Amino acid sequence: MDKTFATKPANPKANKIASELRSIQQRRIQHDAFVQESTHFVLPRKSDMREIQSIGSFNGGELKSYANLFTRAARSSNQKMASGIFSYMTPKNQKWFKITTGDRELDENDEVYKYFDSVRDTMLDLLARSNFTEISHETYLNFGSIGTVCSQVEWDKDEDGLMLTDYPYNTFWFTEDNKGRPNRIFREFVWTAEQAVDEWSEEELEDCASVMKAYYSKDEDARREQFKFIHLVEPNKHRKHDKIDKSNKKYKSTFICDNDKQIIREGGFDTLPYKVARFLKYNTEGQVMGYSPAMDCMPIIKTLENLKKKFIFAVEKNLNPPMSRGVSIGQVPNKVRSSPNAINNFDSRNPESKPTPILQNIDLSYSLAELEEEVKQIEDAFFIPSFQTITNIDKSNVTATEILAREREALAAISPAISRIEDEWLEPILEDVFEIANKKGMLPEPPQELEGGVIRLEFTGILSSAPKLTESVAVMNYFQELGVMLEFMPENKRIETMSSLDFYEINKTLQENRNLPARFRFSREEMEEEAAKIKQQQQQDQEKEMLANVAKQQNLNQAPEEGSPMEGAMG
Repeated sequence: MDKTFATKPANPKANKIASELRSIQQRRIQHDAFVQESTHFVLPRKSDMREIQSIGSFNGGELKSYANLFTRAARSSNQKMASGIFSYMTPKNQKWFKITTGDRELDENDEVYKYFDSVRDTMLDLLARSNFTEISHETYLNFGSIGTVCSQVEWDKDEDGLMLTDYPYNTFWFTEDNKGRPNRIFREFVWTAEQAVDEWSEEELEDCASVMKAYYSKDEDARREQFKFIHLVEPNKHRKHDKIDKSNKKYKSTFICDNDKQIIREGGFDTLPYKVARFLKYNTEGQVMGYSPAMDCMPIIKTLENLKKKFIFAVEKNLNPPMSRGVSIGQVPNKVRSSPNAINNFDSRNPESKPTPILQNIDLSYSLAELEEEVKQIEDAFFIPSFQTITNIDKSNVTATEILAREREALAAISPAISRIEDEWLEPILEDVFEIANKKGMLPEPPQELEGGVIRLEFTGILSSAPKLTESVAVMNYFQELGVMLEFMPENKRIETMSSLDFYEINKTLQENRNLPARFRFSREEMEEEAAKIKQQQQQDQEKEMLANVAKQQNLNQAPEEGSPMEGAMG
């Protein structure tokens, strides 16, 4: 006999959360249409998104006319951009970030350096053994097509390691605080009753009558029924700092069952678990969603598809032109058929009735040029020339200054988007990895020098180094100009000019900008100690030489002995 569960009135708090989410979803409908359109052309596998029912009303059913894609230009450009970001920002075989205090002298402390180096290696090892490589590449693809992503980092007890999750676009919604940062995250998902009980418990779900009825039902169809759940994470405005428990965290966590409008579980987090990031964000009122390169060049993408369709049609007409045939009986069609392989009948008794094309020659070379220009514009929108410039720099016949200048020029266009990816996605993820590793006891004890200090992350990949490259280019250009000036200076002015420069700091800056590992560099104290040793050795050598010269002079000034050959020579 099936268990019975009484339906309870909707919980006011759960009802409010569900209503707020519906309101946010309604405000995002138009942006959902942009996403649907861009994914159709750039990520077709993700274009079939549930819960977006109004897509046709915003583009007039335009997608139907582009149902068959004739070119991979947009998809290929997005894939190249994602691969470029991955290779030059978070490469798997390189140390693409470092930990620092911002204080160079403190960072160069031997104990501090060893601690930072050990922590970074542990974090990179955890990421390498997780699914970070797959999720990061997936995220970069989503940046190029959708423009907004949501991820989470957790500790997988079954795998005993980190697990990253990339949430589909149509499963999360959010609002911003007064500084434009995502602060309230709604996530909507569907589970069967069995999945819900596995995640929570029967006690926590006892007020959700529809879920529990399905869970205990003997009807297989009822047991497979899916229910909608909502998770809201938001700042805890009533947090008491003198109280420590799971409900008194910086962020409140609330799970509700949308079908029954009941609260399932309440808790909290020290940090925002969902990492929402945007590729680009236009500063318009009420707009919180991100925009992607695909959205920016969507008119070009659609134009290219249309041109390619017409080009294929033109080629087909040239290869298989429509034909005419004369007939003396039967009905002659009133409408001329111009499609490839079409047959047009005409009255053979009246040659003037034969269909005659107005234009017979189609200039396909012009169409090809138009197609190539459209492809180039799409590649520009996805920053492909920038990545190609970095990859194809010939370092054999150019100076270091020229290489730096080319890299800087190539990175200038994409730097704003890279900075946003770092700030909104990579840095929060790494902070969570650090906290998880720390709680698991995987990190060494920090040295006393770091007590009470603040540490931060610094990204060292090629794409993250554009501002530093600018600084390096400025330094190199200065020394080139200075070299010309020094040729015309008198000796005393040269010494005065060169003495005014701190070559240790200049060299250190260039080394750091090119991400030379700290273990390859001497600290200022070590440099000064080494210089003191060299100076001392030089002084000792000079003293020995002076003593040798004095002894030699004494030997020359000494009177020759009586009867010696020298006496005869001097006599």
